[in-house]
Amino acid sequence: MRIARVDLARMTVAFALAVHNPYTVPLRITAVEYTLDVGTARVAQARHAAAFVARPQGAAAITVNVPVAFVDLYDAVGGPRSAARCACRFAATVSCAAGARAPVHLFAEYRGTLPVIAAPVIALKSMRVNSINREGANLIVTLNVNNPNPFEIAVNRLTYDLAMNDSPWARGAVPARVQLPPQRSSLVHVPVTLALATFRELPVLLARNEPSRYRLHGYIDAQTSLPELRTLALPYDHSGIVNLRNLAAAPP
Repeated sequence: MRIARVDLARMTVAFALAVHNPYTVPLRITAVEYTLDVGTARVAQARHAAAFVARPQGAAAITVNVPVAFVDLYDAVGGPRSAARCACRFAATVSCAAGARAPVHLFAEYRGTLPVIAAPVIALKSMRVNSINREGANLIVTLNVNNPNPFEIAVNRLTYDLAMNDSPWARGAVPARVQLPPQRSSLVHVPVTLALATFRELPVLLARNEPSRYRLHGYIDAQTSLPELRTLALPYDHSGIVNLRNLAAAPP
């Protein structure tokens, strides 16, 4: 069992099955039906058609990808911070056919634990002008990154797309390695280049001293200490209201 994918709403858990064919004719695998229980709650159930073939007296490897919505996982365990791991039971019925023989239904079961994962929360904290040239301005934007998980996340790359009052401001990536300790907030300093036209709007927005809407989204490419989730590619999307004058005056 491993975690194949994590996004803002769900994680996909991959279960590997091996089907052994004892017959002297090919064994066709036609369908896989599964359930996944966390504690006493059922968080996933589905039936999928399949088109695998196990060679005579050979075997076929099947990967069953099970999407688990975070809202269902948190309901089952009592919240995203209730426990680091939760007991789970995966059960699968594999439908097979071998030549003229009657269909065969094989049963597989996995009992173990799943990590309880929550997406990091990223928000603007401050920004300051680092330098100005003919093409625009170089800012240092400080992000507050909260890791709500009970395990450390080592960020290898963070992409960002920043819009202010529905106008695109900056887009880029931070290649530096950043350690996010478990259940703590960390500051990440991002060098941002504003085009000259955008930078010229900044004094006007500061003079107004009015709230501005922002949206910050992108991807985090990271590693974790979890055996089921060595690498993590996670999108984030955060919107809010900021006062640019206060943001510029905030300590880095």
